Amino acid sequence: MIKKNKLPKIIISLALAIGLIVYTLINIQLYDKTKEVWQRHLYLGITGFCCLLIAALGSLKFELGKKAYLVVSIIAYILSIMNAMNISILFSDGFLSTPYIYLVNVAFYTIFAAIGLLISGSMRVSALTALSVSYAFNCISFIIYSFRGTSLTPTDIYGFKTAMNVAGSYHFKLKHQMITSTIMAIAMMMLAFKFPIKFNFKRNKLILRLASVVMALISVFVISTVDLANYDVSVFDQYFANLNYGSVFSFYANTAKMGLKKSDTYDPNKLNEILDSYENDTEIPEDKPNVIVIMNESFSDLAAVGDFSTNEGYIDYFSSLSENTIKGELLVSVFGGNTCNTEFEFLTGMSTGLLRANAIPYAQMIFNPIPYSLTSHMKAMGYRTTAFHPYYANGWNRTNVYNYMGFDEFISYETMFNYVEHAERLRAYVSDKGDFDTLLTYLYNKEDQSQRDFIFNVTMQNHGGYDYKDFNASVNITDMEGSYPQAEQYLTCIKHTDDALAYLLGELENYDEPTVVVMFGDHQPNIEREFFEELYGTSLDNLDNEALTKRYKVPFMIWANYDIEEEQGIEMSPCFLSSKIMEVAGLPKSRMQMYLDDIHSEVKQFNPMGYFDYDGVWHNKSDFERFDEYYDFEYAIIKNEPLHYEFLKETEEPETDE
Repeated sequence: MIKKNKLPKIIISLALAIGLIVYTLINIQLYDKTKEVWQRHLYLGITGFCCLLIAALGSLKFELGKKAYLVVSIIAYILSIMNAMNISILFSDGFLSTPYIYLVNVAFYTIFAAIGLLISGSMRVSALTALSVSYAFNCISFIIYSFRGTSLTPTDIYGFKTAMNVAGSYHFKLKHQMITSTIMAIAMMMLAFKFPIKFNFKRNKLILRLASVVMALISVFVISTVDLANYDVSVFDQYFANLNYGSVFSFYANTAKMGLKKSDTYDPNKLNEILDSYENDTEIPEDKPNVIVIMNESFSDLAAVGDFSTNEGYIDYFSSLSENTIKGELLVSVFGGNTCNTEFEFLTGMSTGLLRANAIPYAQMIFNPIPYSLTSHMKAMGYRTTAFHPYYANGWNRTNVYNYMGFDEFISYETMFNYVEHAERLRAYVSDKGDFDTLLTYLYNKEDQSQRDFIFNVTMQNHGGYDYKDFNASVNITDMEGSYPQAEQYLTCIKHTDDALAYLLGELENYDEPTVVVMFGDHQPNIEREFFEELYGTSLDNLDNEALTKRYKVPFMIWANYDIEEEQGIEMSPCFLSSKIMEVAGLPKSRMQMYLDDIHSEVKQFNPMGYFDYDGVWHNKSDFERFDEYYDFEYAIIKNEPLHYEFLKETEEPETDE
């Protein structure tokens, strides 16, 4: 029997349902951004149905017999767990895998339902737990995707401090997925609350808690039957991974691959034999140059993805550099974030492309001194080594990692004003001009003028997000169908970088010490997904790994204020770059750099997706057998194995008086 509920409940439920419908209609234009018409209609249909369900559940009272109620409540409970999965599907824009993987995803939510039941002894709480966990997890993942372009992964836990540091610069924009998912979550929670399963056992709660253990064990068994080797959970487009396999399964697959494992072939003696086979001139030039390396935040030329036109140039000075300049392109391992991975690759010569999916060595693996890095090599040659980053020092565990790498000093936002009273800002960050002013002040005012500097500078100006309200985008796109304000704000920032670079090199051109300046980007920016899709001419979901590499290309340059041999069009990866710097600066290479030269002679560019050979042919990493050996070196460096990395002795035997 169905009766009207009490008037207050009717008013509240109708007000809630009508309010949600009105809110949806106010934001109806968001649904027009779905890729397919049927998908727009589906989202709107689910939204409307759930609003009606909310109104009905709150307005009506259902008086059922015991058997009928038991059937309805069991169905409501099963729907709660299944709809925990369906909420994730709405956030992920679909589900493309098999019923088996759907069931595996449901098993994860069943575990959370079992935990709720174990703690509370209540079937109502159990159902609400599954729905609440699903909504919270998928909502957070969706918000991260909206900001960064990749969804939540296990490594984001390690980058939490860094994310909090920059969170204020992002502005969240509501999307239709969140509206529909939120309304569905409310409706399903009301359904679970309205029809909880009720049992009248003598020891009701004890039996239910025992049942929760059985539920959890069955779910764990279902999950354990999955062979993760059969599922390619994409590192490079987590949105696609969630769409393909479900968000919780993708998160689990990434978590299962965490950790640095010793290979079956690992042998330190064999690695030392390889290193000892390299010999070279170890003479350090008396008038060795300063080496300034600038890893410029999000610095890239988006024309690497596809051609487009703007009302004015945004990278003109960089493009015009030719005299005493070497320029080229790096294939990096990250997109839109995880800056520290490019940093790790450059400073150690090791590649995250050989580690497990989504690895962040700075945060997850480096817990002791690093026996080899570019820093240690420069120190062995008598350089003063300095790291500089005009933002908070705790980001990406840099305070510890820079210490482990042997930097003499780390200048961060907290300490940079010991060198300059004021640093120019752009949007929310110290501008590249302000950054370079600090760098020059530090360089010019050293106490020992005979000292040469190795400075590693990570800039901050171009960090996302790119929807800063009080910012005038002077660079406008003129020949694309879509409107891309984030891309235009980003390109305007790059123009500011270009101007700042002209200022920096102009200052150093007549500096009385020989100086080499290196600048490269850490990754491309996370701007409108539709911008990249228009450049590609297709959805990103349709691209293979080789095509996706266009989103992982950034420019680099090596410039000197003295005569060097010019080169253009060099292609490599960050792990090979330090060796090229040694050549330009006339400095001896470490054994590790010589080993990397050998790898580079066969592999032009590589990242976690694969590699290019010198004929421009794309390969899977498994096609190059020496990557196994390379991984063993990476394991040795991260685990602080004291191998013969350096060609130079860091200390000389002390002289004794006889």
